[in-house]
Amino acid sequence: MKKTSMILMFLALPIVINTAIASDNAKNTTAFPIEEATIESIHDAIKNHQITCEALVNKYLERIRLYNLSISKHAPINAFTEMNVNAIDQAKKLDDAYSKTQQLPGSLHCIPVVVKDNIDSYDSTSTSGTLALLGNQPYQDAFLVAKLREAGAIILGKGGMDEFASSMFGINSRNR
Repeated sequence: MKKTSMILMFLALPIVINTAIASDNAKNTTAFPIEEATIESIHDAIKNHQITCEALVNKYLERIRLYNLSISKHAPINAFTEMNVNAIDQAKKLDDAYSKTQQLPGSLHCIPVVVKDNIDSYDSTSTSGTLALLGNQPYQDAFLVAKLREAGAIILGKGGMDEFASSMFGINSRNR
C-alpha cells in the first residue's frame, strides 16, 4: 500500500464518523460545517479567516463528546479509547505558525486525525485494545504519526480496535 493511500485511510475516519451522523446534527447553525469538511475546505476556511485551527479542533472534540459516549438521545458510538489531551495546544501552535507567515506550514495543516490504539503516539497510551497494556506510554511517535504531525495533522485520539487486532468485530476488553 502506498504511503499516500495509507495516510488518506487514517484521515478518512473522522470524516466518515461525522458524515454517518450528520443528519442528526441538522440544527447546527455554525459558520463552518464540519460534517462534510474536506482537507481543501478546511484549508480554504483557515485562509479566509472563517475558522481557526483551535476552533476546528474544538468542534471535532465537542462532536466526539456528543456522540462517542453520550446516551442521552441515541446509542453511543464508543469508537474512541482515548482522547489526546494536547490536541488544543497543538492547534494553538499551528494557529500561531499560520498567523506569522499566512502560509499553511504543511499539506495536512490542522487536519484532525484518529489513529488506531496499536499505533504509538507520544501523547497517549497504546494498548492495542486490551486492559493488559493499560498505561503503556510510548516515548516517541510511530513513523506514521511522526509524518502526520510533520505535515501539520492534529491527532485527536485513539480509535478502538479488536483486542490485539485479532478479529474484525471491534470486541475488546478496553471498551467494556
